[in-house]
Amino acid sequence: MTQAIIHEPAFVVLDEPTNGLDPVQILEIRKLIKEIAQERTVILSTHILQEVQALCDTIWLLKNGKLIFSGTVDEFEGNLNSAVYDTVWLRNPDPAQIKMLTGIVNVEQVEKDAFKIYTDGTTAALETLVTASVRENWGLVQLSPEKRSLETAFSQYTHSD
Repeated sequence: MTQAIIHEPAFVVLDEPTNGLDPVQILEIRKLIKEIAQERTVILSTHILQEVQALCDTIWLLKNGKLIFSGTVDEFEGNLNSAVYDTVWLRNPDPAQIKMLTGIVNVEQVEKDAFKIYTDGTTAALETLVTASVRENWGLVQLSPEKRSLETAFSQYTHSD
């Protein structure tokens, strides 16, 4: 890696820079990569998704030599246009009542006051859910898109044809 950065090139490509390092060395290399990236463009080629999460702003995912994804880490994880939402309520609604709403596909209670809401992916489904929450006084305090892990997203991108 030293040879790659000693002459301060504007563009640096690092292939699996933390491979075989112990945890302390990994942290040191990450710090060095972040410092380099402040002044230069760094491309990190890795299969280690923890490194992607710790170091990258943008992901380019290649499959069989073709670009199959380009975007931010949040976009890669599927944080946008989700069809599944995590909700928290002050007063628990009846899951059957939620499921009857237009655009709601399924409801799963995951904790005492928390539900996973599966929608048809439309904005109308969310609007209907929020409107019902206000009308029925359920006290909706959280409605957020479910976030996939990098591992789940990677698997879904690479196993689809």
